[in-house]
Amino acid sequence: VEAATAFDEFVRDGGLDELMSQEAVSWPTQLRAARFVSGVDYLQAQRLQSLIREEMTSLMTRIDVLATPTLHLRAMRLGNAAGFPAVVLPLTRAGRPVDSVSLVGRADFEHEPLALAAALESLTGPIEAPPLLP
Repeated sequence: VEAATAFDEFVRDGGLDELMSQEAVSWPTQLRAARFVSGVDYLQAQRLQSLIREEMTSLMTRIDVLATPTLHLRAMRLGNAAGFPAVVLPLTRAGRPVDSVSLVGRADFEHEPLALAAALESLTGPIEAPPLLP
């Protein structure tokens, strides 16, 4: 919803229609849908975001960086909703990108996940994805 406010004029004047990707999960579709979120739903989401941020803050007092799958729904809820800094590293299989891992850092410590990502990539090159499970 917040992102949609930044692009409101672009949404209203049809500029989104010029973008190539128009699938259900694409940004143009998400920005259009955000115009129909009620104020009640938005405030409930803000309250939930505060709870998630509190839990993440508590967790991050015990660790420096959290490694999590990037596209796992639970990980996306925690990382994105909490607003903590994160960097995404691609995972490869046979030299081709197949997935990614997010390194989430503590609030105001953006340098920690970035430093870890740089160190991992300098030591290993592209990170090889684990084998697929049957």
